[in-house]
Amino acid sequence: MINKHSLSLFAFILLIGTSCTYTKLDPIILCDETIEIILVEKDGTDCSTSNGFLDISASVSSDQNDFEYSIDGTNFQTATRFEGLSAGSYEITARTAEGCDAKQTFQIENKSGLNIQVTATDSNCDDPSGTIQVQASDFSGTVTYQLDDNQAQDNASFSALEPGTYMLTVRDDANCEVVQTVEVASNLGLEQIKQILNTSCVNSSCHGGNQEPDFREDDNIIEFRDRIMARTTAGTMPPASSGTTLEQSAIDDIACWVENFQ
Repeated sequence: MINKHSLSLFAFILLIGTSCTYTKLDPIILCDETIEIILVEKDGTDCSTSNGFLDISASVSSDQNDFEYSIDGTNFQTATRFEGLSAGSYEITARTAEGCDAKQTFQIENKSGLNIQVTATDSNCDDPSGTIQVQASDFSGTVTYQLDDNQAQDNASFSALEPGTYMLTVRDDANCEVVQTVEVASNLGLEQIKQILNTSCVNSSCHGGNQEPDFREDDNIIEFRDRIMARTTAGTMPPASSGTTLEQSAIDDIACWVENFQ
């Protein structure tokens, strides 16, 4: 997924003479070029060891080539190779000098032994309904399945899951294991959030085109989603002076969408 970043400083000011508090922006620079992450080479690992590796590269349509890479989203390096990997999924981030980035997930398999395939379904925000289903192969003896720090189980299915990120650990009797990050997405989409904003927060005097940001534009809603969540949660969007309020269910839906945005 390609992330768009604003490379501006924001100053929050109150527009005198209206009821709308808004964000005054300098010109926004967006990362419009598609960053492609390419798998150059990989090798699996032996069971119960960590000797797999990933070698990747990245490119854009321009001549930009000074990428940094990360396997944990925090620590970046110019080297394209990641070694000492156990079986599991790894999200690689490629970042340009301007701060534009892309992410892609790669799998390291056990060379001979347990491997898994995982499917997940979306969840409601107010009524956990997500599922994770695991299909194990090439295992020895019995297999156990564990989500996060919960008790391991023999059942390969998990249900009634909230939206969020889960750490799945699958292990067999030979102590061969796979650790994989699994995303259970929210079934709320941008269209539902736009409907909430258009009903209560976007009009001719507030975020409706006469000032920045214009929340009639999808890109602006996505760009300022964290700020929208903060203000709706604090009860300052829409402002009290507007005479309009958001239902708590709408505030919760915005928070759920932002927190699980992909």
